Formats: sequence, C-alpha cells, structure tokens
Amino acid sequence: MSCYSIIMKKIVLFGFVGAFVLFAGTGVYWLSRSYLTSHSSRSTSCELRGTHYQVNITSGGLDASNVIAKRCDTLIITNHDDILRLIAFGPHDQHQAYDGVGERALGRGQSLTITLNQTGSFTFHDHLHDRLIGSFAVTD
Repeated sequence: MSCYSIIMKKIVLFGFVGAFVLFAGTGVYWLSRSYLTSHSSRSTSCELRGTHYQVNITSGGLDASNVIAKRCDTLIITNHDDILRLIAFGPHDQHQAYDGVGERALGRGQSLTITLNQTGSFTFHDHLHDRLIGSFAVTD
C-alpha cells in the first residue's frame, strides 16, 4: 500500500469522525432547545416555601387537575392507585423538566414534591397512561 493511499484513508476516516461529532453536537443542541426547554417566564430559587398544593392520583384519575399557585409554593403529587405511575412534565412525548425533575416513577403511596419556582402555565401527565393529565399555573 502506498503512502498516498494510507494518507487518503486517514483523511476519509477523520472526515467521517468530524461529521459524526458535528452531527452529534447538533443533535444535543436541538434536544436541549426543543425537548428540555421550559416555557416559563421567570425562574428563581425559593428560600421560603409558601402554600402546599396536594394532587392525589386514584384509580378514577386526579382529584385536582388544575392548580393555580404562586411562585415558591409547592406541588405534591401522590399516587394512591395500585399501578405504577411515571409522572412527566410537559406534553406527552415532549417532556420538559420542572424544578430539576424530568420524570419520576411513583408506586402506591409514593409522592413527588416540586417547588414552583418557574412562572407560567405547565402540564404534567402519566407517561405510561397518557390520559391522566393535570396542569398548574404559577404567578408571582
């Protein structure tokens, strides 16, 4: 094999590696902008907690499907059903993390507590049973 042939193979190999790195980087950027972005208008850390809002999941659905709260209140979602629930934020298949939570599995008796630190309107759902949908709005 000639020296020219070896050099050409290395150039082609590095070209493929470079294209892969560029494609992967673009994919990560797109996911971070499209899949994980929040539609909130303002996010803050909360030193003092406000009112606690409880949402219970039963075999019949949610006991409170729409919560209106203020920034720094907390939302507690508790599974009282016998089936596993996978709570996710945002529309089904377009999850958006809220308070650092992307998805959380809840068995019977388990709860998820989030601090409402982003203002705006948000939804949550059971990713495994997508008819279970709730929403919450957070104001200043």
